[in-house]
Amino acid sequence: MALFPTVEKVCKTCHEPKPLMAFGKQKAMKDGLRPQCKECRNAEGRKYYRENKEYRLAQSAEWQRNNPDKRAVINKRCREKNLEKHKARGKRYLEENREKVLARRKKYYQKNRTKLLEEEKQRRFSSYGITQGDYDDLMAKQEGLCPICERSLFEGTQINIDHCHSTGKVRGLLHNKCNMLLGLAGDDLNLFYNAIRYLAECRMPEENSNKILKMEN
Repeated sequence: MALFPTVEKVCKTCHEPKPLMAFGKQKAMKDGLRPQCKECRNAEGRKYYRENKEYRLAQSAEWQRNNPDKRAVINKRCREKNLEKHKARGKRYLEENREKVLARRKKYYQKNRTKLLEEEKQRRFSSYGITQGDYDDLMAKQEGLCPICERSLFEGTQINIDHCHSTGKVRGLLHNKCNMLLGLAGDDLNLFYNAIRYLAECRMPEENSNKILKMEN
């Protein structure tokens, strides 16, 4: 027997003849198709959900709690399949609820600050190829000071791991602003020499020679 003996089928709910592709598959039926068309079946599903919303939400939440691994797999598959749709929806929600989202993020950060900072530190260690021991050795070698501004590294808002952009080798620990100074100058020594000379020449005459001599020595 052919799977689709006719080109149309009458829906059991709306009683309208529709193309076979308008019906979902069901192996138990003789023709292999559900008696209801997809449109009617979806409408009934939405109606049932509205009438039993609290029960369905509680049922779904319980399943998700009992099946975290399956839930993660399903969520990942769904997101990959509808990536652009998810991005657009997330962007639209953020635009419409910016204050609410920022407040929620701030509350979450305050509640989980220690955990988040530790996770961020471990990510940085991994990206620079160092361990906590290497980090502690650098801190001890610098005696807890930033080698550029010579202030305590713990005075700033963030301690940056400075590295050579050519070789990737870690050079030391710097304040965020001091690290940005090197980055903006592109590690070009001539720029720093010129900047020192410029600042020295803009000062009092008696200071100029001392600054320039110190720079050249």
